[in-house]
Amino acid sequence: MVSRQTTRVVPGGLRVMPAYPSRAEVQRRVRVPRVLEVGLRSIRVGGGGTEFDRLRDYRPGDEFRLIDWPATVRSQRPIVKQHRAERNQNIVLLLDNGRVMAGTVGGVPRVEHAMDAVLGVVQIGTRMGDRVGMLAFDRQVRSILVPTNSKSQLGRAAEAMYLLDPDYSESAYQVAFEAASARFRRRSLYVVLTDLVEAVVEQALLPALPMLTRRHLVVVAAVRDPAVTAWADGGSHEWASDAYRQAAAVGALNQRARAVARLRAAGAVVVDAEPGRLAVDLVDTYLELKASGRL
Repeated sequence: MVSRQTTRVVPGGLRVMPAYPSRAEVQRRVRVPRVLEVGLRSIRVGGGGTEFDRLRDYRPGDEFRLIDWPATVRSQRPIVKQHRAERNQNIVLLLDNGRVMAGTVGGVPRVEHAMDAVLGVVQIGTRMGDRVGMLAFDRQVRSILVPTNSKSQLGRAAEAMYLLDPDYSESAYQVAFEAASARFRRRSLYVVLTDLVEAVVEQALLPALPMLTRRHLVVVAAVRDPAVTAWADGGSHEWASDAYRQAAAVGALNQRARAVARLRAAGAVVVDAEPGRLAVDLVDTYLELKASGRL
């Protein structure tokens, strides 16, 4: 019996594109006809967008403010206006690629959770007829993806994120927001994907935020670490280190809550999601904002 081993070098490389684990959950929202037409029944809001669609008979549960009184008088029965979500609106995703996004949550870097959310919003946004773009940044702007509602935008976003290199410097929010404001002048929904570290929020993000909130609708999205919550809820302490860890976890959660409160007071919508839920919660928030006519 004879065996022989050899090593062969094959030229070329294997491209590893950003993971999109939330694809199936996002696609379930895309497949719901009411989401595509109105953007409201599969999520938790009433209303119906801002663009007039048609007149129809009143149904129990319809808001009285939607009643069309001239049509009601003519037909001698209650008639309401039905609206649909306005299309061709702008969404700009600001992806933080700096130091705060290098830490892991659930064994996955925070920036990869954010990339999953970027792909989810691009897919549902373009399917809804909106123009979705992206700007990736750390200490400087790394890439810009011009907003469009093309079906190929999902592939372009994946390609742009694939080309990103990890950067462990402090993120320059002011630089990124200035670049976005100069490049995208149309009123937009800005989604800032970052982390909610109180010191960073207070010293860097909040001072730069008015540049966007003055004219645009801003969502700040982040993924929180369930391990910290578990440590804060810890029961009996076998060792002194267990008590110290619980105290540190409680302090971290309080700091995060203060950061969220300050961002909301500054006019931003905040999405702070569990691992695996960031993309889905962000897509639901986008649909809620669209259905309520806030875009």
